[in-house]
Amino acid sequence: MRGASQRILLLLREDGLEAWARRGSVLVLMDSFQVHDPDALERFGRFADANRGVPALAMADLAEEDFQCATVPHVRGRERAAMVTRNLQRLYRATPYRRCDVLGREAEGRRDDVVLYSAIIRPELADPWLKTAARHLLPLCGLYSPAHLAGSVAGRLAPDAVHVLLVCKQKSGLRQILLHNGQLRFSRLAVARDPDPLVQARVLATEIERVRSYLLNDRMLARESLLEVLILADSPVLGALDELPGSESLRYTLIEPESAYAAAGLGPIEGVACADVLFLDALGQAAPGGYPLAPCDLRNWNLLRARRAMFAAGAMIGLAGTLAASGEVIERDLLQKEAVPLVALVSSLDAQMQAVRAAIPETRVPPEVMRSVVEIQQRVERNAPSVEGMLVALARALDRFPMVELKRLEWRARVPESGGNDVDLVFSGPPPDGSGAPAWFGLEAPVESVLRIEARVSGQDADLRRSVSTVRAFADLLATGSGVSVLRLEEPLELASARSLRIEHTAHPAERGRFAIVIRHVPEVVQ
Repeated sequence: MRGASQRILLLLREDGLEAWARRGSVLVLMDSFQVHDPDALERFGRFADANRGVPALAMADLAEEDFQCATVPHVRGRERAAMVTRNLQRLYRATPYRRCDVLGREAEGRRDDVVLYSAIIRPELADPWLKTAARHLLPLCGLYSPAHLAGSVAGRLAPDAVHVLLVCKQKSGLRQILLHNGQLRFSRLAVARDPDPLVQARVLATEIERVRSYLLNDRMLARESLLEVLILADSPVLGALDELPGSESLRYTLIEPESAYAAAGLGPIEGVACADVLFLDALGQAAPGGYPLAPCDLRNWNLLRARRAMFAAGAMIGLAGTLAASGEVIERDLLQKEAVPLVALVSSLDAQMQAVRAAIPETRVPPEVMRSVVEIQQRVERNAPSVEGMLVALARALDRFPMVELKRLEWRARVPESGGNDVDLVFSGPPPDGSGAPAWFGLEAPVESVLRIEARVSGQDADLRRSVSTVRAFADLLATGSGVSVLRLEEPLELASARSLRIEHTAHPAERGRFAIVIRHVPEVVQ
């Protein structure tokens, strides 16, 4: 079905209801139900049960339909909705099938809105069928009049016409619809059921002139405006029409059924009026809407829409999951391709490691001992005493004072917590508690180094005070080394006020000016 995946088209008349469906380019009559048949509603209920879940659109081709064109103040929003509801209630109090269409605005004056009120004034003709469809869960999504679908039909037959009077010979009678730029302005259904084509032709000509006079008198059509009259009827009726008088403001166009079917892309249907076929085709392409239906009548359609929305959401979620899974598969393949050279590299490195291990002689040393050896090495590197810092400071001081002659060096290691006592750094083997971890006594904490320097100041035998100054400057320079401090200084001449003056007398002049300095180096603690 064009415009929809599948729809049931219900054609409602005073004498009954017909159910149609489109198959390709042909409309197919599914079933018909006549009012004079007492089992018609029951049969229609069984038909609805057999087509649950298939949306249906209804078209009420009834003479008991009213159209009124009016002007209302131009307002919007809630005010417009309230005004429209109030006017519809006033005009059509006895029917729920009523609607208001805004056609535009006036060109002059206050530029009021031009609206068209329409309604089915005998709702009892449609209620039994619609209520039966709702009870049997047939999703009814709209109720239209042929007049509301005339814009689509006339647009195919005369697409460029401004004022169109569409005259259609239908099974229900002779319908005349006034369109202005494709918008509905007026509709009337006259009873013409005489089978004689001559009688139908005379009724058709009379009704056209009557409706044209009404439109001119009601100022729905200006006298100078050109009115295109499109007559759509069977060939015998068109052939029985006398030559219709045309004028500058009136032009007639007779449309054969074959031309109408070709314009709509449909195939001919025997025994059915051409206009009915065109209106049913337009109904099949219409959107859900038309006359407003009661909430109970729309319930099945709303449930169908909700179910379709859930199916669509599920399909989207499934599609998203499929895409995500596809992305994971693609990513896995890429990672597998990238892993191939890495696996080869690991295999190569493993082979090299095995070769290195094969070249290393086997040892029976337990892992605990090997771990203890590593720990001892790390402790030695971290806490073992070092004389390098003190020797660097001594070399820098000797370069600065060339008159100082070095006589003797004595280096010792000392643990700070031992109270200043020197210690021997020895490996003692496993501890007595049997824990299996060997101990390195004296290296549990950083060990400081102590260096005793014995030297003399040469070339200054007669000036002891100058020798003392030189020794003190030499000691101060030693203390500037990183981590180096002076513990004790033995000067060649004691000048302190608390002590008596002492001058060393030696047997040989070369021993004059001798002094001794004790310096300490504390290793930096590595965090």
